[in-house]
Amino acid sequence: MSTPYQPFESRDTVLAYQRGAELRSRLLGDATRRMLERARLRAGSRVLDVGTGPGVTAVLAAENVGPGGSVMAIDASDEMIVHATDRVRKSGHDHVEVRRMDGGALELEEETFDAIIGRNSMQFLPEWPNPLRGFLRVLRPGGWLSFLVWDIRELNRYFSLPATVAIELGLLRVPMDALRVAYRLSHAPLEAQLQDAGFQDVRVEQVHGEVLTNDRELLLTYCRDSPGYQLIIGELNDEEKARYDTGVADGLELFRDGAGYRIETMSRVASGRRNG
Repeated sequence: MSTPYQPFESRDTVLAYQRGAELRSRLLGDATRRMLERARLRAGSRVLDVGTGPGVTAVLAAENVGPGGSVMAIDASDEMIVHATDRVRKSGHDHVEVRRMDGGALELEEETFDAIIGRNSMQFLPEWPNPLRGFLRVLRPGGWLSFLVWDIRELNRYFSLPATVAIELGLLRVPMDALRVAYRLSHAPLEAQLQDAGFQDVRVEQVHGEVLTNDRELLLTYCRDSPGYQLIIGELNDEEKARYDTGVADGLELFRDGAGYRIETMSRVASGRRNG
């Protein structure tokens, strides 16, 4: 796979992404816990967090490994590094290092790790699945790679709502590939790819997430802040923007459940061990 569209280079996009952190964490809570479990984190482990984004997973990993361990959190986005550095500082975990680095081209010579994790970051790495060999190289013998990515769009209807509405209204003016990037690995043969790269004990699981909420404004704000919505609406004139936004707002009724809304997600958690 070639280099995908990168949505997190813009400061405004990153700030918008940050505003949805709480809802995202609730929806991905079970999948994130499974990712960390499959990474076999323990006190004293050294962890590489690939595509840390705003640093949420780096802090979670730091809590798992304790002060006797360490976490290196990397991201290719300068804006994300700013937010990750701030989150780590506020967390008080001084055993976390935040560094700007492309997870698809690791700039690591001497460093090795007991575990590598990545939450919804692998789909943004160029030339997938080549990065898997880089991960294997920096893992210590017996170390684990564990990451999660979105499952197919049809199982993540809320997150794909901005694109769905744009298509239905005939207002899609951007390349579909740019909107599919979040689901880039949803159909990938991850088990075979990890095995081909040299990983042992490979496992790929589906993990369901669900949130029940009465907060319609929260759900609408999350949609409006999403990279897909911002990309789509940026290509529309004023009349089209109003029609599109109304369509997205109306589309929330697809998730109506009694007096509230039921939002469901599906992730894929892939893991494998370096032999040794």
